[in-house]
Amino acid sequence: MSLKSSIITSDTKDKSLKHLRKKSYNSKGLIKYKLVVSAFNTGIHKTSKSFNVSRTTLKNWGKKINQNIDITKVLPGRGRKSILNNTTHKEFISDTLKENPNLTLRELIIELKQKLNLDISKSSLQRYLKKNL
Repeated sequence: MSLKSSIITSDTKDKSLKHLRKKSYNSKGLIKYKLVVSAFNTGIHKTSKSFNVSRTTLKNWGKKINQNIDITKVLPGRGRKSILNNTTHKEFISDTLKENPNLTLRELIIELKQKLNLDISKSSLQRYLKKNL
């Protein structure tokens, strides 16, 4: 029989179950809560082997739950940063589109390359325009 973890306690399991009842959709964060409950029921070692999650990760999730930190949220600063984060880029794009609203994506990419030496794909520019304009 495996030893029970002092990090993932019945209180941790109860908090995880409360979060699972509150949210009806399936996301990565909710899977984390399910794995913490599984770690309480079957042990950290078995859960980590079964679901290919490190024991340290399970313990960290348990600590965060004990500190009442929501583990479903993605921390800021994660993910790839946009190359269009400079205000100069944003102003140039908006000014260029105001001057010539019929400019195509390809023509705008050429303008960005020539004037600002900014190499950007068509899909990235389209995503930026859709989100910011």
